[in-house]
Amino acid sequence: MKLMKLIVALACCSSVFGARRYEFNVAPGADVVIAFQARGIEGTWRLGTAPVVAVRSGDGLAQVVLIHSPRWFFYSIFLPQTNGAVVMTSEAEFEIKDFSREPARDEVLRYAPILVSRNEPGILQNDLPLLVYCEISRNPRRLAYTCIFSNEDGGTDTQALFARWGRSTDIELVYTIEWSAAGTRRETIQTYEHKIVPFTGKKEGDHPVIHVATTNNVFDSSGGGAYRFQIPPRSYETFERTRESVMDEQPWTYRIMREELEREQKFFDPTRYVYVDFRGTVREAAIGAGLKFKSGEEVFSYAEKPKNRVNRSGWIRIGIPLPAGKTASDVESLFFDCDKAGGCSVQAIAQAMMLDADDQPVKLPMAYSFRF
Repeated sequence: MKLMKLIVALACCSSVFGARRYEFNVAPGADVVIAFQARGIEGTWRLGTAPVVAVRSGDGLAQVVLIHSPRWFFYSIFLPQTNGAVVMTSEAEFEIKDFSREPARDEVLRYAPILVSRNEPGILQNDLPLLVYCEISRNPRRLAYTCIFSNEDGGTDTQALFARWGRSTDIELVYTIEWSAAGTRRETIQTYEHKIVPFTGKKEGDHPVIHVATTNNVFDSSGGGAYRFQIPPRSYETFERTRESVMDEQPWTYRIMREELEREQKFFDPTRYVYVDFRGTVREAAIGAGLKFKSGEEVFSYAEKPKNRVNRSGWIRIGIPLPAGKTASDVESLFFDCDKAGGCSVQAIAQAMMLDADDQPVKLPMAYSFRF
């Protein structure tokens, strides 16, 4: 449905406890998506000072972090319920324009989770939820919501993240709702140790309120975090692809990923990797990938650390580091290797790519070979 432009009455430049404040009115209702352009006057994500906007409507409160500041950027947020009055405030000066409103589109928005932050200082500048997407299945009827976070403080180390996942963002299944043929519902979340357990928490309308519980961004039905993220999900009917490919469609996520790495002094440059997306099967083994250069040299994704090979099956992204002084034009071919004879196979290769200096994905023409 096309977004309907609103005529908005703004009360700008007034102050509430030193905060910039804007007020506008929308039609009352449930599951309303508000979209707008905004930028902070000062503060950036790279420095950990990105402005935070609080969005209030009735009893509801959520946060939007202006991670693209000082650039203008379109942000969106869903309101589970609105009485029509929306107030946006920040402790930092910010500008806002081009409001639009969209009523409930479909059941993907209706059941979208409300994410609540971890309870720790500085969490709005760290491990931030960037995107939510939903995989739709029809038989049985099922909605599975996944969140892409800017990073993870705990869990897998950065070198292993690039080797095993081709990224330093964290991509986690959040919430699944499934209907049986009889119409009964089963609702689950991913929790500690990546276990799938029933969701037992509160809801606002049909939206589960789900808490980020750990430094590797898994979830609980309750928690003590202070900040809420109400991100309208992207939806996919089929998902024969890597999860990371969702980032390719929103390449700004790579810039946010890189800037957090730089700020936290994790010295890995995402533009110095070749990334390969493939569908593979691994049977009691582990698979890696490598680059053979025209000079005869070779480099491996796992960088001589066998534990950084991949031991899962399905669609996989692997990152292979380029040595200093080498570029993609020096590569002769890409190869896969397996630590067990007969233990690995590759059914499809979707792409090889790099990130350019502007953090944009660039596909690479490349020959492939196999060493199974």
